[in-house]
Amino acid sequence: SMSEPRLVCLPLVIEELLSQKRLEYSGRENIAINFVSELGPQSDACVSACELEFKSVLSNLINNAVEAYGESGGAVLVELRETQGFLTVTIRDQGCGIPEALLSEIGSREISSKPEPGHGLGMVHAMNNISNWGGKLSISTRAHMGSAVEISLPTLARAPRVATKRTAAVDARIARLAVKESKASVNE
Repeated sequence: SMSEPRLVCLPLVIEELLSQKRLEYSGRENIAINFVSELGPQSDACVSACELEFKSVLSNLINNAVEAYGESGGAVLVELRETQGFLTVTIRDQGCGIPEALLSEIGSREISSKPEPGHGLGMVHAMNNISNWGGKLSISTRAHMGSAVEISLPTLARAPRVATKRTAAVDARIARLAVKESKASVNE
């Protein structure tokens, strides 16, 4: 089914989603969505997740970050790094911060089905998804200083690959990379 976890190549999926979000916010000149990856551009770092759900989680977190700036706008920074068997995506803003009350609600995961303050329900949904994928989500926020939401998911070994639409493209990129690497080692 669509929601079954499968191999997701995070660098690629994040780039795709960010292009979408930049388009979505292109009418607002005061909004910037920046991506900083510590992984090489050829990285095929994968996690086990549902690609659509992951994109939806990331999309909501970016919307929250944009909303935190209000009318004045600002920059949303999405960072990707790999540490000790985890891929970590961090969404940072320097907006108004997440209200204390909402944070404790998110923590207790007892949020009314009416998403009154906006972020609450999306965040619980995100946390549930991420824990289903063996990962964790943490939030740090300070009033008027901004927020950082961090998603960590276990990195999968590069093989074996599960068949996805993207497998062929990713495999072709890896093959090119392998050729480059073998050339590099021959030339040493």
